[in-house]
Amino acid sequence: MVRLTHVLLVLVIISGIYSCTSGQEEMGEMNDAPPVVEVQAIYKADTNEHLFVTDADTLDAGWTTFRFINASPMVHFMLIDKYPGDKTSVDAMKEVGPPFQEAMDLINEGKRDEGLAALAGLPAWFGEVAFKGGPGFTSPGQTMEMTMFLEPGNHVVECYVKTEDGVFHNMLGMTFDMYVTEDTTNAAEPSDPSLVIDLSNEGFKLNVNQVKAGEHLVAVNFNEPEPPMLANDVQVIKVEEDTDLDAVAAWMDWSMTDGLVSGMDDPAPAFFLGGVQDMPMGNTAYFKVTLEPGNYAWISERSAETPLYQEFSVVE
Repeated sequence: MVRLTHVLLVLVIISGIYSCTSGQEEMGEMNDAPPVVEVQAIYKADTNEHLFVTDADTLDAGWTTFRFINASPMVHFMLIDKYPGDKTSVDAMKEVGPPFQEAMDLINEGKRDEGLAALAGLPAWFGEVAFKGGPGFTSPGQTMEMTMFLEPGNHVVECYVKTEDGVFHNMLGMTFDMYVTEDTTNAAEPSDPSLVIDLSNEGFKLNVNQVKAGEHLVAVNFNEPEPPMLANDVQVIKVEEDTDLDAVAAWMDWSMTDGLVSGMDDPAPAFFLGGVQDMPMGNTAYFKVTLEPGNYAWISERSAETPLYQEFSVVE
């Protein structure tokens, strides 16, 4: 939920432009496979809590794989925010969450302009938050793996999918602090991806003309600064006969009344297989996805006014 003012706050872009490749060079020679950090998304119905469950709240810098298990009946993702200085999720809950929730409440009352104006209540330090990626939208019962380069510092992990009454999941407990040390994993960057996506404001440019069935390691290169309102990311959805891609794109805009609303009986308007959350220009991240023959789409979490998606077919 914290991305609406991303391009309006120049410091986010300045602090976020960081090359994973140069970071790897600074760490020295790396030969080991990235360590795997397991994070589970759960829902506690008796207390109405949406939670991440993990034992890994302190990690070393470097290439790291997140295995994201969605054990909840709703769609979830993990957005990893790098916070300035000693700021943590406690500061986010006190100073960042309330303006966004106030904005959403006003929008749901039909007061969209007033709702967006409520974001002026965000703290000045929010402009220094950098959105560093994370496992993408994952449907209930699914597991996905995503690999990224972690920088030292304080990070806050969040999911801002909404309940049916418009409350962001991070306001109901779906957030945790992750501290990244100055030590390094000494892990090598993933190699030989079967699919490479050059992501820009214009769309998804692939390295192949035809996608074959099977497990793929997908590399995503973030090639342009993020657009106004919402940032570029890459998500994978299954396209069925009744899938309305414009409706899916509108659902992915949190500022819409029905945007990102996920319920037990109606998790989402499409089936999500994972992906990569937005990262600053110059970064590369990787995720695994198994594709069966059929129709799919790459889709980005953008403003409903500027949808970004691309259909593709998978063959044997």
